[in-house]
Amino acid sequence: MAVKPKISIADRTQRQKGVELEAAVFTDEHGYAPPVESDAVYFVAEIEDGSVVASFRILGPANRPFYFESAADCPGSIPPPPRKVALIGRLCVRSDYRTISRQTTLHYGLLRSAFDYCRQSGIDDLLLYTIPSLVTFYERALFNCTGASFFHSGYSRRLEILHLDIDRITSNLVAADPRTTMLYGNDRAT
Repeated sequence: MAVKPKISIADRTQRQKGVELEAAVFTDEHGYAPPVESDAVYFVAEIEDGSVVASFRILGPANRPFYFESAADCPGSIPPPPRKVALIGRLCVRSDYRTISRQTTLHYGLLRSAFDYCRQSGIDDLLLYTIPSLVTFYERALFNCTGASFFHSGYSRRLEILHLDIDRITSNLVAADPRTTMLYGNDRAT
C-alpha cells in the first residue's frame, strides 16, 4: 500500500524538485515550459523517498501586476486595493499519482495548504487562471468564474480567470456548505 504524500511549503531542495516536475509536466502536456518565478512560494507533495509527486505555486501581492492583468479583459473581476491579492496555479501531479483518489487528495491538499498560507499571510483574495476543462474542478473548490479570460501564448489558447474571496470562505456566510469544512477546515477565524 502506498504511503500518503506529505504536503508542505517547499524548502530549497523541494522547491527545485517542484520546479523540475512543473517543467516536465507542462512541457509534456502543454508543449510549454513556464518560466521560473524566483519570488514564488511552492507547495509540494513529497513521498518517503524524497520524490516530489505534485507541486503548486503562489505569487504574492508584491508580484502585481500579474501576467494576465494586462492581457485580459478583466475590469471589475480583480479586487481593487487595498485588498491583497495572490495568484495561485501551476498545479501539477506526476503521472503515476493521477489515480482519481490520489489526484483528488493531492489537489485539494495543495489547495488547502495554499489557502492556510494565504490566510496566515493576510492575503484577502486568490486568483488563478486555468484551461476551460478544469473550471469545474476549481468551482467545486469554491472558486468563482470572473467571466474574464485571456489568450496565453504558452498554452496557445484562452484561459479562464477564477477568484476565491478568502473572507467569504472564513465567514459564516458559507458555514452551511460542507465543502468549506472539507476543503478549508473548521477554523473560520481570520
